[in-house]
Amino acid sequence: MKFNTPRNIQASRRGEQGFTLMELLMVIAIIATLAGLVAAGWPGIQTTIRRNNCETQLQELSRAINAYQLDNGIYPKNPTSEPPEEGAHVLYIELSGDTDGDGEVDEDAKIYTEDLDFNKSVNQNTNVVKRDGQGRIVVLDPFGSLIRYHADPPNKRPIQTRNPTFDIWSLGGAEPGSTDPKDLSKWITNWD
Repeated sequence: MKFNTPRNIQASRRGEQGFTLMELLMVIAIIATLAGLVAAGWPGIQTTIRRNNCETQLQELSRAINAYQLDNGIYPKNPTSEPPEEGAHVLYIELSGDTDGDGEVDEDAKIYTEDLDFNKSVNQNTNVVKRDGQGRIVVLDPFGSLIRYHADPPNKRPIQTRNPTFDIWSLGGAEPGSTDPKDLSKWITNWD
């Protein structure tokens, strides 16, 4: 028969007092390993999110361009003599309702997409549109690069578009001007 002596009570309580140092170290090691895995994958997760946002943005711009064409009979004026980066300014001017490029929607102007609201972009820091180095308002992709745009002018020899109507694309984080196939494969386009 055992009696509850102070020594027996202390011995039985020791097992119930908490975690051992080894158990705590194991939990900390597991948490550190999981945090390391998440941290290592974070840049890839961010890139995937940006690519998905970019695809959505290009689809929205394509819908707005098609609506513009239905109303006006042609696609937004094409910067045929300019590089496709100039299309970032053309798209803003033609689709935002701000035809004079002052950042305010003009009276009685049609807005083809609300996403190009300059004041909203500045106030909410969305960086969808911003002023470039020349003071013009341009459309940006989620990577911070200019959106590229080309359209064939009506009744003229076609320029180098991949679609019969218009091309719109993002570099998808690739270096501008690069011809490296690895960079070209990052492009997000409205063609296959």
